[in-house]
Amino acid sequence: IQNRKRTGHQGMLEAARAVQRDAGPLLRQELRTHPEYDLVIVGHSLGGGVAALLGTLMEKDFPCLRVFAFGAPCVSPANGRLHRNIVSVLTEGDPVGRLSLGHISDLSICLSTLCEDSMLRNSILMRTNAPDDEMNVDDLEWSYRTMEALRSNMNAEKLFPPGRLLVLAETK
Repeated sequence: IQNRKRTGHQGMLEAARAVQRDAGPLLRQELRTHPEYDLVIVGHSLGGGVAALLGTLMEKDFPCLRVFAFGAPCVSPANGRLHRNIVSVLTEGDPVGRLSLGHISDLSICLSTLCEDSMLRNSILMRTNAPDDEMNVDDLEWSYRTMEALRSNMNAEKLFPPGRLLVLAETK
């Protein structure tokens, strides 16, 4: 949903606004009474998305604010990554922090094109059958042009996890 100043996942943005409205005055009072305190918001999954959006709404009022969103879904536009007070913690392989409805919409457009155009599908299979380091220049250039043509139809609004991303990966 897009508001005058905020864009994000509609349901989570409404929840964040409700928390801001209900808890904001109490938080302001507590932080005035205890200036040595910092404000930390933590959430997981759906709560992580709400926490992250709440952090974007409250960062100007609370300079001591830090947000940690664990396993948060994609809730913020690409410029949401500018919020340095937010850390989105993702686990390797978790699709929730990588796919928004915009990503899925674009993917369905691309798949629909491939399903409907058998010549394109066959050309892709023929030209990309070799390993990357063995593809000839003509096939690589054709692949690039084809991908750019497919991307030209992929223009749905995409959301991302806000703030700095920390990806937890298993080491061997």
